[in-house]
Amino acid sequence: MTPRFNTLFRVWSEHIPLVSAMDIRLQEEAEDWYLEAPLAPNRNHMGTGFGGAIASLATLAGWAQTWMMLPIPENMDIVVARSDIRYLKPATGTLIATADIPLQDNTERFLDRLEKRGRASINLTTHVHSNDVLSATLNGKFVVMADSNG
Repeated sequence: MTPRFNTLFRVWSEHIPLVSAMDIRLQEEAEDWYLEAPLAPNRNHMGTGFGGAIASLATLAGWAQTWMMLPIPENMDIVVARSDIRYLKPATGTLIATADIPLQDNTERFLDRLEKRGRASINLTTHVHSNDVLSATLNGKFVVMADSNG
């Protein structure tokens, strides 16, 4: 894992207990990345992916994409301000979450606002697949602000 992803995963491990409970792993392949979570600790009473686990994984994918856009993410707080998830098909195996890369213009506006105001938001779309089938899509607004802990 790259140092940037190592730092992200350390932050999650220290501050978001759900990451450990869901057994989430951050995977990299060349220049791409994805989040992976096994079905067993994230299943519902029917043996398919639990909606809350799918939503959490999708949200964390947006969080990770936001982190990757920041020049120095360790000095920022990231929160989700709004999200809308659509469950499309049951998740029957390992959950895989990815995030769309925003358009360059949107990224530049986001970073410019953050630099000028110390706070900015960006809309992102994330996807959760299971057994190569799209299970859910999340549209979310992620807000970044100067670290409240100094």
